[in-house]
Amino acid sequence: MSVLWRAFVDAIGILRWSGTPPCGDPGAFAAEGIANRFSHKIAYTLFSSSLVDYADKYRGMQAVVMNEFEAFAGITLKDVQGGGYYIVPPYFIDSVIHLAGFIMNVSDASDTAKTFCVTPGWDSMRFARSLVASQKYRSYVKMIPTEADPSVYPGDVYVFQDGVIMEIVGGMQFRRYLRILMNRFFAAPDSSVAMSYTAASFSSPAVPAPAPAPAVSQPKPTVYDIAKPLAPRPIPVPVPTNAPIPTAPAAIDSDSTSSKALVLIAREAGLDLSDLVDDAAFAGIGVDSLMSLVIAEKFREELGIVVAGSFFLEYPTVGSLRSWLEEYYS
Repeated sequence: MSVLWRAFVDAIGILRWSGTPPCGDPGAFAAEGIANRFSHKIAYTLFSSSLVDYADKYRGMQAVVMNEFEAFAGITLKDVQGGGYYIVPPYFIDSVIHLAGFIMNVSDASDTAKTFCVTPGWDSMRFARSLVASQKYRSYVKMIPTEADPSVYPGDVYVFQDGVIMEIVGGMQFRRYLRILMNRFFAAPDSSVAMSYTAASFSSPAVPAPAPAPAVSQPKPTVYDIAKPLAPRPIPVPVPTNAPIPTAPAAIDSDSTSSKALVLIAREAGLDLSDLVDDAAFAGIGVDSLMSLVIAEKFREELGIVVAGSFFLEYPTVGSLRSWLEEYYS
């Protein structure tokens, strides 16, 4: 059991230390340098700069104490007038559980400058009491990376009031992505970035119309005079010719777009450039769906090539990709 958890539950009267508690308030760990403490304003400023800017009615966290991927927070739910009719308002739910998203996107235990985390959801959400506006609560969460995939973090969120567990969100999960994919996931529908993705998703390069086949003239039948004997057909004499001189292979232009694209793919996938032979399938050399999105973003940022996320399904081999690039970007 973690020190932060034991101090937290001790402070709300659920668990008692054997002996003298090291501190009466778990927030004292922040003063001792064991954990970090954030005020309401600082917490949401950091949240906004990292991932999401919440509207005021969603900003229930009043103070946060965090140690790596573990944290607790004091919560006060906003009293929203005319906010609609809900069994449980979504801004109440978000206020008491988005502590998990906060630590995954703000904690100094991960490189938040290069990555961000989003959640596909949770397994269960159980309430023992109703969430009430202007009431005070406390939330606790600890996220732990899985051994099978360290980019996936599961955890449970506990919500307390007056020393009693009143809500549990079980099996909440976050997945870590490279920050370069942020615009692809969250670009506004009317932004230029989103429009470029839409155009790339639904348009394909124009394919030139096939040239009309040349007309084939019908040979005229040959008429023979049966009264005259046929002359013997001459035997062709072979004419000596010089053996063809082999031509040297064309030099690869390292400044061409196709060459730069292959260098970029090798760099991002951790491959040698020699691995990218024409018949190599991207799926077979480690370019999975997530890597495809990263490379597509790198194409846009570094080479000015905007492609859809399904690009490597349309051009599954190195040779097909090279041919496409040489045809349209040479």
